Amino acid sequence: MSDSAPDRLPQPALVAVVTKFRGAHRLFSNMFRAPVAWGDDVTAPRLWACNELPYVLAKTRSPEERAQGLAVFERVEVRDPEKAGMAVRHWGKRLVLRPDWDALKREVMLALVRDKFARNRALGEALLSTGDGLIEEGNTWGDIYWGIARRSVPERGIRVGDGENHLGRIMMQVRAELRRGERHLALPL
Repeated sequence: MSDSAPDRLPQPALVAVVTKFRGAHRLFSNMFRAPVAWGDDVTAPRLWACNELPYVLAKTRSPEERAQGLAVFERVEVRDPEKAGMAVRHWGKRLVLRPDWDALKREVMLALVRDKFARNRALGEALLSTGDGLIEEGNTWGDIYWGIARRSVPERGIRVGDGENHLGRIMMQVRAELRRGERHLALPL
């Protein structure tokens, strides 16, 4: 071997492909319990237990409805913390959405995902460990806006593989930002 040749050839980086936010990839889920900061002109910025709670609360501008949603979360959290996010998600399905919600929901989700992975170092490292791999929020409940359908839902015209995967795209955007050293926090650490 010549002096300029390396003794060991570099090993290619493993590229993780995330296809669902379960098991080892549960930490990517909005239900995963990790402090996240969020606030707006209705609710003062503060730390929340998981992304799902402030995301659902942002669907309304009513302080009273937001207080109700928080109460639902807290009631369930006392009994079973892992089910609190799902409880507030179901509660939020009954809300009359604020008129600007469709235009705003990706911005809210991006802010929450940015804060979650910048605020929680181990989660940020886990996101970075996916390399340049594709991240998909694969689901069996037919959420084709935020994810990719892993099961057909014929009554809704959904086939396996359908979906826009906006949450996965946001995760990949935040991963690229973290790789560049960008940290977007709603509140200081």
